Amino acid sequence: MAKMSNQTPHKTPILFLIFDRKDVTAEAFKAIREYQPERLFIAADGPRPHKEGEAGRCDQTRKAVLDMIDWECEVNTLFRTENLGCAGAVSSAIDWFFENVEWGAIIEDDVIVSPDFYRMCEEVMPLYANDDRVMMVTAQCYAPKESYIADEYTFSNSVLIWGWATWRRAWARMDMSMSKWPSTGISDVIKAYGLFEGLMRTYYWSSDHRHIANGDRVNSWYTRWAFSIMSNRGLCLVPRTNLSKNIGCSGVGGAHYESSDIDPYAHLQIEPMKWPLKAPAKVAVDRQMQKFERKDFFRIRMIGLRKKLKKLFS
Repeated sequence: MAKMSNQTPHKTPILFLIFDRKDVTAEAFKAIREYQPERLFIAADGPRPHKEGEAGRCDQTRKAVLDMIDWECEVNTLFRTENLGCAGAVSSAIDWFFENVEWGAIIEDDVIVSPDFYRMCEEVMPLYANDDRVMMVTAQCYAPKESYIADEYTFSNSVLIWGWATWRRAWARMDMSMSKWPSTGISDVIKAYGLFEGLMRTYYWSSDHRHIANGDRVNSWYTRWAFSIMSNRGLCLVPRTNLSKNIGCSGVGGAHYESSDIDPYAHLQIEPMKWPLKAPAKVAVDRQMQKFERKDFFRIRMIGLRKKLKKLFS
């Protein structure tokens, strides 16, 4: 592995998380290749021994991505031979990323991200580098195209990870053991997210914390990151226009969805961003944006409930 410098270039450093879906991964990587980052980090979990053919698919996927790098850049790889699972592989890959950069973007293998997102990061990541209130930047936006948002971005307390970026100083607050639960109690969660969403999140976080305390394997890094942001009263910077699209949530092998009849984000299309960026007057939760996000949160939870009921009565 090449020796890596700690200096952040003007272009956004990117961590690309891959596994064994060569075709989907190659499609997502095309957008990264279009941007041509100066520093590229590629991390892959190892194959599961009991999954026939997975080792070969992992090797093919890694080779396909490396073969697509046709521009001058620093390439760093973390290709594991053992399987850590989603939580361990992703969190340790992000740890590795921030050992080498101050800030950067994290992209999963089934997410297409507009180059506009990386260009936005070039501006906003240095701008909010020392603002502890802002813990991440997302490429996702649920607001309608012709929305109320006057500025080119706003702030939310939702954690949207289909194309996102953060800082070393924010990731240092990642609480994998959820040590602040339950001292960060239900009233704090409801205050942050409202009654229904707060109760749902309380249920998930209580369940995860119980499993962690029992020494069970909890295969989700996302719920812990969302909890870490909430428990620190952190904010997510959200663009006015949607800058990412998931192409794997209805396919085989996706980490989030398993069935082809579940595609809760199929309506999201990538839209161009307007320049120059206009910053909002204050750094605070945008309640109108929160309403758009809550509507989608409810819809996804109802899809999950419907799926469980279908299994129960089938």
